[in-house]
Amino acid sequence: MTRHALSLRLLPVLALGLLAVAGCRKAPIETYRIPHEGPRTAAANDMMSRPVPGAEGAPDVRWQLPTGWEALPDQTGMRKGSFVVRDAGHHEATIAVTVFPGDVGGDLANINRWLGQIQQPPVTEADLPRLVTELDLPAGRFKRVDLIGAGPEPTNSAHDHRMRTLGAWHAQDGRTWFFKMTGDSSLVAAQARAFDAFLASVSFVGDAVPGAPAALNAAVQPAPEPASTPAPAYTPAAPVAASGELTWTAPAGWQAKDLGPMRKASYTVGGEADFSVIAFPGEAGGDLANINRWRGQVQLPPLDAAQLAAETESVAGQGGLTFTVVDFAGGGTRITGAILPHAGQSYFFKLTGPDAIVAAAKPEFLAFLKSVTAR
Repeated sequence: MTRHALSLRLLPVLALGLLAVAGCRKAPIETYRIPHEGPRTAAANDMMSRPVPGAEGAPDVRWQLPTGWEALPDQTGMRKGSFVVRDAGHHEATIAVTVFPGDVGGDLANINRWLGQIQQPPVTEADLPRLVTELDLPAGRFKRVDLIGAGPEPTNSAHDHRMRTLGAWHAQDGRTWFFKMTGDSSLVAAQARAFDAFLASVSFVGDAVPGAPAALNAAVQPAPEPASTPAPAYTPAAPVAASGELTWTAPAGWQAKDLGPMRKASYTVGGEADFSVIAFPGEAGGDLANINRWRGQVQLPPLDAAQLAAETESVAGQGGLTFTVVDFAGGGTRITGAILPHAGQSYFFKLTGPDAIVAAAKPEFLAFLKSVTAR
């Protein structure tokens, strides 16, 4: 499609029919934050270690899976690994392994993003020494944090139901790997040694070949448990509201579903397609890298910078918001997506699923973008 910058302050609907769709879809405006990821169906054989197009050249990864961790299907299209662990009381924690180009905003921005997900206020550079532990592991140097969510502290020996995040990251040339466990605080604390053993078992295996088939994670037996690394002290503080939030109105036919640890909105569309909104600090690698990541998910070759303009459309929204919109299909799957820079973050709006369903839902997708406002 041809890029064309539109000067109107309201998002053009591109056809009069879209106005009718948007007008008849009435749903309450919903403001989304990123809470705890709800239960999902486990897939015991979904232990894939695969290239991520958004971090071109990233080496493939292997690990040893701790006892009790169950593999989950990746519902975001962004993960190298996705797992869940539960205890006898049906509490649970989810584990995600991701890789992104660059440093995704740096240590402070990433820690503050995680703090916001557990309803904690941001910290400053001066706080980092008390929060971050450095680990020299076989795969290289990792940084690790232990963050406890807002809420009342348990009394006596009561179970601590606050949210907790164990997070670690490993910087390589041009990319950063993130390893994150989030869930019930008592369960996460009990799993700290397993999490550290998981980090210690990580190894990187050569450079990923673009377009290569996914490789099964060969090491899935329980990992040995080394002595745990003491977590840095952290004193929970009162939660604060995030700044620069967006609000939107979802089409009436879209069915809300559980938010993962990264999603600000999550819907099933047309019974089979998936819609999500996520946000990252800064440019998150830039439009070209992120659009090529999406293209890789539908088996299309990457674009170069000269081709980008012909494959994107610039669409003006409310209050001066400007979206970069893409729409492409391959292998029977279609992605209609939009990227929005706002308040120092990059927001990604993505509708993916069977080609025919996503194509039919594109007017609703554009109506969703039209509804987005900055608070």
